[in-house]
Amino acid sequence: MKLISVLVLIGGAASQSCGWQNKGSSCPSNIPCCSEYGTCGWSPLHCGSFCQSAFSANSSAGTSPCYGQRFGKKCVSGRYNFDASTWVINSDAFNGDINTADWTVDPLGLDNGNLRFGANGGFLASITKTPTGWAPTDPSDPNSFPQGLGVRVSSTAWVLYGTWESRFTVLPSPGLVTAFISFSEERDEIDWEVTKDNTIGQPNFFYRGNFVAQNWPLTGLMENIGYDATNQFVTFKVDWTPDAITWYINGNAVKTYYKADTCDSNGQNCKYPSTPSRIQFALWDAGAGAPGSRNWAGGYTPWGNNAAVGFNSTVQYISVQCQGDPVPTGPPKRAAGYGAPSLIEPPIFVAVPGLKDYNELAMTRKKSVYGN
Repeated sequence: MKLISVLVLIGGAASQSCGWQNKGSSCPSNIPCCSEYGTCGWSPLHCGSFCQSAFSANSSAGTSPCYGQRFGKKCVSGRYNFDASTWVINSDAFNGDINTADWTVDPLGLDNGNLRFGANGGFLASITKTPTGWAPTDPSDPNSFPQGLGVRVSSTAWVLYGTWESRFTVLPSPGLVTAFISFSEERDEIDWEVTKDNTIGQPNFFYRGNFVAQNWPLTGLMENIGYDATNQFVTFKVDWTPDAITWYINGNAVKTYYKADTCDSNGQNCKYPSTPSRIQFALWDAGAGAPGSRNWAGGYTPWGNNAAVGFNSTVQYISVQCQGDPVPTGPPKRAAGYGAPSLIEPPIFVAVPGLKDYNELAMTRKKSVYGN
């Protein structure tokens, strides 16, 4: 199931629409970045993440305003325990330079109730009610609550073939989704997701936003964890090569899908993920989504039974191994001159050179900026 329901609060831009969601319309030069959600703007939430370069306005010099094109989609291997050695920043404060942060967080920021870091590493991710307007959207349907506020943690590294792994517990409720995925600007996607049944992991993949593995039998999308993963940690891993994708649970390979099986009878027109992708851990509320997503996730999310505290998942670590690199044992070696980002770094309002209020200092975050 595609991760299409993560709420991101995008500000600092006019309300012009763009992208594949809006019939391929493009952004004008004054709000040049087409965000992953199909809105034009100039902030890191538009120009970063999965900025749609095909629908964004290039500068007069012909350069793209999207981070992925401006800075390059680079892969860096690392094992991240989310202690002080892991560099994390809000997505609205990220300047696009992979040397300045390992992971970005959206939508609501750090240590705000939806993401809390442990004293010795790891993090607690939560999905909660919206602060206001929390009532059924349909008075005749007591289950029709608004979509809960989830959280998404994304690598700044872009993987084009490699291995990623994480150990975590899953959300304990139907309607909610615990997702560990790769995702690209072009909407290639490789998934591990858990929903509805907390003893089942669901492997899946998409090509350019389209479901490819439809020839899998229904049972082929379900892999037994062997226990309730809300109470015990489970390790999910994906190995992605130019020829095949293999999914693992607790070190055991449970599913392999081959590129050749996505091609036509002549071995051409393959529909296989093949674009640089960021690794993500996310919680999202499918129970408030479209009927198809809601049914897949097990129905409405039972917010009425757990309205006060929300629902939680604990993550111990995430490992990202670029193709050809050794298995990482810690975070990457830091580039000279860079320091850890502040957890309360102010947002960057304008991320595109040449536009009014562009702040070169904010877009050049190095050690000297933090004074350490």
